[in-house]
Amino acid sequence: MNWIAAYLPQLIYWAVTGALAAVCGAMGRQINKARRGVNNMPTEIIVALLSLLGTACGSIVGIMTSNKLTTYRIARLEEKVDKHNQVIDRVYKIEQRNAVIDEDIKVANHRISDLENKVEKKE
Repeated sequence: MNWIAAYLPQLIYWAVTGALAAVCGAMGRQINKARRGVNNMPTEIIVALLSLLGTACGSIVGIMTSNKLTTYRIARLEEKVDKHNQVIDRVYKIEQRNAVIDEDIKVANHRISDLENKVEKKE
């Protein structure tokens, strides 16, 4: 995706300059034909070429804007996922500590019951 962002301005430049060269070349040919008495290029063709140029530029700008927005949203989601993963790691550590504490409590309870049994036997 990064290579698109890197080369997109060059592609836009080439497309615009190519289209302008085509339009200017066509207009130049029409001027030469007009000088020689040949029919001019219909204005519809000129309008169509300019419309094509405008549509292409608009589409490219729209794609670039959409790409920036998508990249921004993905970055925010990655941050949220990182925070979530940190919480999961902390909960896992707490569960491990609780398991150790539970085992210690079981051992302490067992010792207490053993001591109570000894005291009852002595009595």
